[in-house]
Amino acid sequence: RSRLLTWADLHESIHGLGRRGRAGTLLMRAIALERTPGTSPTESRLEDRFVAVLREDGTAPLLPQVVVGGERPIGRTDFRDPDVSMVAEVNSLTFHSTPSDREADRRRYAQLVAAGFAVAVVWEDDLWSNRSDVLRVVAEAKGAARRGRPEVFHTASCPWPVDCRDPLW
Repeated sequence: RSRLLTWADLHESIHGLGRRGRAGTLLMRAIALERTPGTSPTESRLEDRFVAVLREDGTAPLLPQVVVGGERPIGRTDFRDPDVSMVAEVNSLTFHSTPSDREADRRRYAQLVAAGFAVAVVWEDDLWSNRSDVLRVVAEAKGAARRGRPEVFHTASCPWPVDCRDPLW
C-alpha cells in the first residue's frame, strides 16, 4: 500500500534471486503466485471489506487495482474480473457524493461501458449492512459481461437516485 514495491518488481526479484539452496525463495514464489504483475493491493478498508464479502460468499476473487482501457487507458479500477469484461468500483460517500464527484464518476463509467465493461458500483453503506445486495450487483454485472451487454449496476444505497436507475450510464 505504501507503493514501495510493485508486483512486477517482486516477480523480477524472484527471477534474479531464485537459486537452489537460497533461503526464502520458496516463500517468495508462493507470495508472488497471489500477486499478479499489473495489480496492486487494495487501497482502503472499504476495498478490504468488499474482498471479505466476496470471499465469505465463495465468489471468485477479483483482481485489485488494475489499469484498464488498452492503448488509451481509462484508468485504474478498484477491481477487475480476470475472466470477463467486468470491473467493480467501491464508492465511499466521502469521495463520491458531491455534484462534481458524481459527474466525474458518470464520465468514467461511460468510458468503461464504451470500452465494453460491465460496471458494478458498490456503495459504502451496502458493504456493511446489505451484503446480499453487494453480491447481487456483482452477479448482475458478471452476467451482463458474459452476455456482452456492458452496463452500470449500483447497490441500493446509491445516493444518486435517478442516475442509479439509469442503466445507460
